[in-house]
Amino acid sequence: MAASQRLVVLDALMIRALALNDTALFPEELGAYHVAFRGQRFRVLLTDRIISEYQKASDYYPTIALQPTLDAIADSRRSLFLEESDLRGIGPP
Repeated sequence: MAASQRLVVLDALMIRALALNDTALFPEELGAYHVAFRGQRFRVLLTDRIISEYQKASDYYPTIALQPTLDAIADSRRSLFLEESDLRGIGPP
């Protein structure tokens, strides 16, 4: 990961916005996502626990298929998967 990149965790609303990909419903969310990732300044942090939380959120939106969106993020160069134990050394001093 380049020194200029930052790690982000997407909230369930952002995952929902990406799954629907509807700029009329989510103009700010999708616009911010595309600007941030176009410049490759950010990478999405994924852990087993984060993915589990996204999957729980999908129970609230049963008509929206969130799993393909999660898979696409996980398979992209826009993400970084870490084990929970690896997170201890990340963050401000």
